[in-house]
Amino acid sequence: MGKILVADRIAQEGIDLLHAQLPEAEIDVRTGLKPEQLQEIIGNYTALIVRSETQVTGNILAAAGQLKIVGRAGVGVDNIDIDAATRQGVMVVNSPTGNIVAAAEHTIAMLMAMARHIPAANSSIKAVNGKRAISWASRYAIKCWASSAWESRYRSGPARSGAGDAGYCF
Repeated sequence: MGKILVADRIAQEGIDLLHAQLPEAEIDVRTGLKPEQLQEIIGNYTALIVRSETQVTGNILAAAGQLKIVGRAGVGVDNIDIDAATRQGVMVVNSPTGNIVAAAEHTIAMLMAMARHIPAANSSIKAVNGKRAISWASRYAIKCWASSAWESRYRSGPARSGAGDAGYCF
C-alpha cells in the first residue's frame, strides 16, 4: 500500500480506522494546505482524503502522478474536478450517508421547535417597538411553573424527551 494524504480535518476515529484497516499504509494528516503546497506534494501519494475545504482542481490532479483515488468525506463531490480525475484515471468516491443520523436529529429538533411554537415565542419575547414584551408562551410557562402539578412532576421523574423540565407543562 502507498501513502495516504488526509488534507482536511476528519475525526480522529476515522484516522484510527485507516491505521487499523491499512496498517502497512503511511498516513499523513496535513490540513490547511494552500493549493500550491498541495500541488507540490501530491505526486508522492496514492490516495487523497478531503472534505469541503480542499479544492481538488485539474492542476492538482495533473501533478498527482501516483494518485489512484480521491475520497470525499461527506456528501457531493463539487470540490473535485471530476472530468480531470477521469482523464487521469483517478477514482473519485464520497460518503453520502455519513451524516444521515445528524440530519435526522436536526429535523426532529426543528419539528419539535415548530410544535412548541418556539420561533413565535422567540419573536414575541424580543423587543417590540424598543420595549420588551412577554409572549403568550412565556406567560403560560410562568403559570405552569407556579402550578403545584408542575412541582410534583418536576420532583417525581424525568421530563419529556427534548423538552427539558418545562416539557411537562406543554
